Amino acid sequence: LAANDVCPEEYLYDALAKVEFDYGFVNTIPNDGSRAYYLEGYMFPDTYDFFVSDKAGGIGENPNSVIRKFLANYETKWSEVYEKRAQELGYTMDEIIIIASIIQKEAADQSQMADVSSVIHNRLNNRSSYPTLGCDSTKKYVTNYLAKELGAAKANTYMSGYDTNSTRAGLPTGPICNPGAAAIEAALNPSDTNYFYFCHNEKGKIYLASTYSQFQANWAQVLKDNEG
Repeated sequence: LAANDVCPEEYLYDALAKVEFDYGFVNTIPNDGSRAYYLEGYMFPDTYDFFVSDKAGGIGENPNSVIRKFLANYETKWSEVYEKRAQELGYTMDEIIIIASIIQKEAADQSQMADVSSVIHNRLNNRSSYPTLGCDSTKKYVTNYLAKELGAAKANTYMSGYDTNSTRAGLPTGPICNPGAAAIEAALNPSDTNYFYFCHNEKGKIYLASTYSQFQANWAQVLKDNEG
């Protein structure tokens, strides 16, 4: 948005932090201060038309209007079918968006999303054996993204809420990106598998495993793949 002269990013972040947006689904999102960005996950990725400024650094469109376009689009995408399916799975809309955001970051492409979703769901459904999701992407949200935007010290205050790789049990406190429709549908419709682990080589090939020993063998193969 800033690069294309729609609005400066600091104006956008300021609006996200201070403006109350009047959409019914927004009122269902937990807002207890544990998320760095309250509306993370709901800026629906799509093609949009915006007004642009005729000078660099100017305002082509009010940031409130920009955000409303994202939120209005999301509102049309989250259908009654999605809501019913989420309830069948025992999750809230927000929890599904959190799962979808992890799928968006972890899957190398759309064809892998349902299997990645199955690993996440299988772990969530077997928390006594798998208390954490073991997903690097949730930790990297803090170290690679929040640290860049907020500074390392402030970003690190959110680590305990997001690091599902080692310390955070269950889902992270909020979404780690803005997932698209394919990731949301995968979150709602995981493959029927007994997988609890996955990993990728540098080319994006996925290796799935049901046991830790299988995962270790897969990881050894990933290292071989990457050497080649």
